[in-house]
Amino acid sequence: MKMNFTVLSKLLQSTRGLLLSGYAAFAFSFILLLQPNSPGLYRFSALLFCVLLLAAHHYLSMRVLFDARLLDALAQSEQPLHEITADLDQSLIQLKLMPQAKAGRGWTERFQGCIRLFKAQACLLFMQYLVLMCLAFWTLTIHHQAI
Repeated sequence: MKMNFTVLSKLLQSTRGLLLSGYAAFAFSFILLLQPNSPGLYRFSALLFCVLLLAAHHYLSMRVLFDARLLDALAQSEQPLHEITADLDQSLIQLKLMPQAKAGRGWTERFQGCIRLFKAQACLLFMQYLVLMCLAFWTLTIHHQAI
């Protein structure tokens, strides 16, 4: 079971690369939105959407990295798993990071939750690049029409 903690922790730690890629997509999108031929309302709406995507991506990245660090600490702990789980649940509840109703869940369910967060982050990154491609196409279309 300890190996599951280590493997999932290492997978989740790749969140930094996803986040940096998301920042790159945002930067390129922002550059495309600076083009003078774009209508003002279009630029504002697209920029707002890009900022919201980036904010959601950043939040998910923080959550995933938090989970990765917790799993890493738990993998290195010498305490029995049931004690670690009880201590973790108590700490998360006291800090209001987890509702009381989620206490006592099995580790399979917790691992699946971590993987869902990681997949959600990957989906947000995909959406950021999709927006970037749409903006690039739009910019090329506008410049082509201007010529």
